[in-house]
Amino acid sequence: MPPFDREYFGGDRLDLEATNLFDLVRKLDVQAPGFAEIAEVRAAFAIDGVFTTDWSSPLAGAAEVILLPRIGGG
Repeated sequence: MPPFDREYFGGDRLDLEATNLFDLVRKLDVQAPGFAEIAEVRAAFAIDGVFTTDWSSPLAGAAEVILLPRIGGG
């Protein structure tokens, strides 16, 4: 599976403003239709270097949100 930056966005950086991760995913879906459909299953987010599963976490004051593919294993 290619990294999200190449698969959906064609690059490694986007400058977007969003209130929380729900809002960010909606805005990313505008850039890459279909992303929102797979985000919950395939995406993991880190806000300023701290992983979070709470998509309602506020992004005000955040310097960076990193989007990574989820990794399964056992």
